[in-house]
Amino acid sequence: MDQHGQMQLYLNGPRDKFFSLMCEQQTAREGVHPQTWAQIPQLHFLAYASISDLIRAQELSTTHTLAQGGGLLCVYLKSVR
Repeated sequence: MDQHGQMQLYLNGPRDKFFSLMCEQQTAREGVHPQTWAQIPQLHFLAYASISDLIRAQELSTTHTLAQGGGLLCVYLKSVR
């Protein structure tokens, strides 16, 4: 099952779940090679984003979606250096 399908089951199902998300606060700036995104014009805005930026965006959107869905939510943050 993909993440989108799993989120749909959680959001459309009974409100009897407790969600725990474990997120790492990345400080590393490992970049994706800009030429990777240059091949796809719709994704040019990602040219100078790091993998950490992309993962953080996914963490924030998942957290926001679950919180808006009305389920119980606990988020653990761990700092990584």
